[in-house]
Amino acid sequence: MTSQVVCCRRAAELLYEYAEGSLDGELRGLLDGHLAKCAPCRALANTYAATVRMSMTMRWSGMPQEVSVRLHVELERRISAG
Repeated sequence: MTSQVVCCRRAAELLYEYAEGSLDGELRGLLDGHLAKCAPCRALANTYAATVRMSMTMRWSGMPQEVSVRLHVELERRISAG
């Protein structure tokens, strides 16, 4: 990829790959440069990273029975309605 400026929209699009560490070195460097200068994008990146970290520590305890029943009833209604 050739060197280019990362704008706020592009920075937001890259957050998933940035958080998982799959951006190539040049693009990661460009994004790091943008984040160093742009407080709103830096805040978004920090919030995104914190959300990912928190979600990885959460345990799935299953869906409450009443929610499961309501979901199944609604799905059956929609399927029957076509």
